[in-house]
Amino acid sequence: MKLSVSRETFLAKLGVAVRGVSTRSAIQTLSGVHLRVSGGTLELEATDMELGVRVSLQAGDTTDGTVVIPGRL
Repeated sequence: MKLSVSRETFLAKLGVAVRGVSTRSAIQTLSGVHLRVSGGTLELEATDMELGVRVSLQAGDTTDGTVVIPGRL
């Protein structure tokens, strides 16, 4: 996965997506944010199995791929 997007734009969208991250789940995937790049669009998704949040933005210089990153530090 490869993408090019401004830091400010990415952090703003990530800030919205992490609102859906589960804080008390035994399932590790629910404590992360799923990033998917497809066709020049980046989608960020998070869920706690009751609430789901999905945001997208346009990204330049992309290579399709998917990854889950930690939702909380």
